[in-house]
Order: sequence, then structure tokens, then C-alpha cells
Amino acid sequence: MRHQRKHASILGAGAIPPPELGAIERRNCGRLRRMLVCTVHVLLHILTTTKRQETMMPLINIVFALIDLLRRHNNKQHINMASPAASSVLFLVIAVFTAGASAATFNIKNNCPYTVWPAATPVGGGRQLNSGQTWTLNVPAGTSSGRVWGRTGCSFNGDCGGALACTLSGQPPLRLAEFTIGHGQDFYDISVIDGYNVPMSFSCSNGPKLVCKADKCPDAYLFPADNKKNHACNGNNNNSQVVFCP
Repeated sequence: MRHQRKHASILGAGAIPPPELGAIERRNCGRLRRMLVCTVHVLLHILTTTKRQETMMPLINIVFALIDLLRRHNNKQHINMASPAASSVLFLVIAVFTAGASAATFNIKNNCPYTVWPAATPVGGGRQLNSGQTWTLNVPAGTSSGRVWGRTGCSFNGDCGGALACTLSGQPPLRLAEFTIGHGQDFYDISVIDGYNVPMSFSCSNGPKLVCKADKCPDAYLFPADNKKNHACNGNNNNSQVVFCP
């Protein structure tokens, strides 16, 4: 009561004393939480509409940073993360990445007059392909990127530590077919940055066919910043083909 009378004497008769500090904090915290949630909603909307790969990853990082900030803020204020606002954000994040996830099929064919042991990571491993044989590799939804390459001879040129099924990257020299998939637009390329071994072509159902037979073929990445050699393949559930000795 003494505090209220003091406030009244300073502000004048009939004036309403300022609210307690805790009430101000609670109101500001509510505003901060709503601002964070709204910001995440806007970023998620941009993520669902953008088709530029270079834009997506920075936005994804910002979204998760904001969600982490919201989580820590809620924990500090003893707010349940199962609240409607927090739940809606988490639901949207799941929806974005589920909608963006897409499966892909790669038909890997050996047109060489000799046996090739293709390798594929992070899924597929590897197998033996005699001349004329084809390996159908199904890449499940949720796989963001991968690579395919050929190995030859008993010594496994382009080897994975002597294993048929690769779980690690191959050992140079090797010519790579590389891909990233998801969010309605796939990207693919051939790279000779790590050297050259089996000639190959790489094509997508909705994109140009890349052919690399020579050491420094114009369709392939020759150095890390050679980004003009990265090609888009629009649409989900694309079928791609890798051919050795095209």
C-alpha cells in the first residue's frame, strides 16, 4: 500500500500505478514468443515456395536457430513446448521437410566390354555389373545427396577399402556422378575433380544428358567452384540413368 500511495503522489491523484515488473516481463515475453513464431511461419512459407538450392540451406539454418531460441525461451519461462503456438511451428517444420522429401530411381548400366563394380553412397553400397547388365538403385525419400562411381579390375580402381559394398567415399582417381534430391527439384553433375577412371554419362528424366569420356570433358566439374556444371532436374520422383562407357 505504501508503494501505491507513493506512485499516486508522484503521478497525481487518480493515476494508475505502473504494473509490477513481473507483469511487464510476462507481456513482453508473450510478444517475443509471438514474434518468433510469426517469423518462423514466414520463413517456412518461403521455404515451401523457393526453388533455389543456394537459398534453402541458409533459410533452414535460420528456422532451426529460431526454433531453438523459442525452445530455450519457453524453458526459461516454464512454458510447455506442447502449447498451440509451439506445436504449430513444429508441425510446419515436419510438413515442409516431409513434403520436400522425394524418392529417386537410378538405373546404372554397364556398356563397357569389361566388368564394372559400381559403388553408391550413402545408399546402395555396390555390386558387380558384367557387360550389358543394369542395376536399379532406389534412393529412399529423405536422402539428401549421394554419388555413384565405377570400379574396375581385381584391384578395384576407385576402391572402398577392398569392400564390394561401399560405406565410405572411394579412393581417387575416380569419376563421380553426384546428385542432391528433394524439395521438388533435384540437382546432378559429373565430377572429375578426384581424377578419371571409367567413362560415364548421367541423365535425368527432366534435364540434359551429361557425357564424360575424356579426362577433361566439358560437361564435368573440373574444379570445386565450377558451378555451371550443376544441372537441375525439376519434379519429384525422378528417374535418372548412369551409363558406363556410353
